[in-house]
Amino acid sequence: MVINEFILDIDLEEKQLEERLKGPKIDIENIACVIATAIGKSKEEIVKAMLDRTTLTPKQAVNFGLVHEIRIGLIKSGVELISIT
Repeated sequence: MVINEFILDIDLEEKQLEERLKGPKIDIENIACVIATAIGKSKEEIVKAMLDRTTLTPKQAVNFGLVHEIRIGLIKSGVELISIT
């Protein structure tokens, strides 16, 4: 009887873990869908880049379609910057 209860506890924990893992997976899918639609890539390509933790340089971001252009000097010299943390 104790063994059966232990197995039930394990099954319940596995089910709880599965449910908790569904949330981030759904979030990734939704974010990837929005990005893919905006830049004309497949959702699968975006999901792969996200899961691979792909980091792009500014030029690579332009080539990938995430950024339209790179501008230099948007903030004038001497302007006070305030950091929000």
